[in-house]
Amino acid sequence: MGARGSPPHHLWASSGLLAEQEAAGPLRLIFDATTLDMIAALPERVGEVIAQHELPHLCDTRPHEDPAVEMWLRRWLDGEGGAEGGRLNLGARSLIGLQTLVEERPETCPVLRAQVGRFASAFSHWLSVWPAVEPPRIGLPRCGGLSGQELTAEAFELELHAVLDILSGIGIPRKASGAPTGRLVPPGGVEAATAFYQSALGWIFKLAAFYDLDLVGQAVRVAQTAAMAGSDGMRLSLFHWSEEAQVAELLSCPFFRPPEFQLQRFAMRWVEERARLQHQQRTAASEELIEGVVQANLQLPEIMASALVQELLILPIAAAASATEESIDHERLAVAAKAVPQESVSCAVGKLGTGVVAAAAAATA
Repeated sequence: MGARGSPPHHLWASSGLLAEQEAAGPLRLIFDATTLDMIAALPERVGEVIAQHELPHLCDTRPHEDPAVEMWLRRWLDGEGGAEGGRLNLGARSLIGLQTLVEERPETCPVLRAQVGRFASAFSHWLSVWPAVEPPRIGLPRCGGLSGQELTAEAFELELHAVLDILSGIGIPRKASGAPTGRLVPPGGVEAATAFYQSALGWIFKLAAFYDLDLVGQAVRVAQTAAMAGSDGMRLSLFHWSEEAQVAELLSCPFFRPPEFQLQRFAMRWVEERARLQHQQRTAASEELIEGVVQANLQLPEIMASALVQELLILPIAAAASATEESIDHERLAVAAKAVPQESVSCAVGKLGTGVVAAAAAATA
């Protein structure tokens, strides 16, 4: 069995290719709504060298174990998905898998290995300075994004949750205090991902508080926005966050907090959706039976309940109530109490007086 020699890469890379890479400057990352990925197109001649001389020798075993890498190979090596004629690009979803691949066989792909490193550095920088542009709203100057088109709040929301999903998929967990689980992490990747994550938590609240993009409706909105771009955004739903600690960290965010009762409503809905999913996975019972079991066992976990500010939950009731129970503004109190979940009304006992609580309870009955 003969030994396999390394291809003569120095013959493939024409003079000036390295200088051309340097002259092109840092890779420019953009969000691709059709693939829900952060991508960067490589310089044309660099991409041609990689596609013609390196990709055919990159991976002997197909399909690749990483679905994102296999999809990338199918497009740029096999020519599936209309890649012909387009500039070869790299994406964040396949980043860890490609890093592993090029490090296993660096002699077969020196140019691709260099570009993967450049992409990793560019992605880390993008994460650390995000967002470069805010969605327009009243009081802000209007400006376009990198493409010259104005960024809508819905498109911004889709990008935010897609990148959170990317970070989770490449081994950096959604929870900022968690340790990375990926085999390789981009240079500065953990710090950059943590910076992005903390900024993203505040922006999830800011979109709710200033752009009327409430948390409960997030799942439907991202699915609709992604569908308009031809992609499936259901996995980007906040209700797909699998750990209570992740949701509690969001609920604990001190910046741009929406009204507290809205946060409580979202938390209860998250518990409901997770319970429904667990029952569906464990049993083949009818939807009506599952719904009954879920509603009967609905309870907010302690870690999430403690992230809510109880005093703010009863604030609408407190504002409607006067200092003495005898002079309660019942009409205003009724309006306030109907806007607050029933369980929050009971939290007012001992804080506002039994008369106020009784009036609020009667208003919501």
